[in-house]
Order: sequence, then structure tokens, then C-alpha cells
Amino acid sequence: MKSIRKSPVKSRYRSKCKKYLSKKIGINMREFNNGLYKSKAQAIAVAYSQVRKSHPNCKRIIKSRKIRKSRVKRTPVKTKCKEYLSKEIETNMREIKTGYYQSKGQAIAVAYAQVRKSHPNCRRFIKKH
Repeated sequence: MKSIRKSPVKSRYRSKCKKYLSKKIGINMREFNNGLYKSKAQAIAVAYSQVRKSHPNCKRIIKSRKIRKSRVKRTPVKTKCKEYLSKEIETNMREIKTGYYQSKGQAIAVAYAQVRKSHPNCRRFIKKH
């Protein structure tokens, strides 16, 4: 059986690229602490792109970590929440004529509250009005 040997030149270059990257990540983390970046993930992503730009030969070794989302089709919760809200607003607008609500703004605000209460999964889509 043959053993698999790695080229010493490639492994040396791979370690150099990783050193460049780790140094750049350290620099960007210090800049993150100073408030230059909004999150640690952003600082790391910027470090990856900076190293790829400054050292073009490292592009093959340092690849971007793109996360692919699954293409599973799900029912759009946001659209259902909007439908619930529009139906609730319609019914409340009809109740204005009967004198149950005093203004359109009040009817709409109550509709938002009713939907948030009756459909808890819609809370993240429907903010307070």
C-alpha cells in the first residue's frame, strides 16, 4: 500500500496563508473591540476577504465559508400573518360605524393587538402599531 505524501511546498504555503489569516483575524478583532465592526462574524468575514485580496495565491487555500440554505419550500408565515391582520382590520373598520371604536387609529391598533394575541407565531412579524 502506498502512503499519501503531501508536497512540502504546498503545506508550507498553506501554513503561511493560515498565519496571514490568523494575524488578520486578530487585528480585526481588536478593531471590533474598538467599534469598527458590528459583530465578530463581520470582522472574521472581512479578514477572509482582506487576506484573499492581499495574497491572491491563498484564494485556493482560504475559501469563503458560504452557508447554503436548504431549498425546502415552506408556507410563508409572514403572508399568513398579514392576511390575519388585514381581516382583523376589516372587521374593526366595520365596527367603527356601530360606534365600538372612536377612530380608525384605535381600530387598527386593536387589530394589531388581537392578531398578536391570537397568533403568537406572528409576533415577530407584527410590531406594535
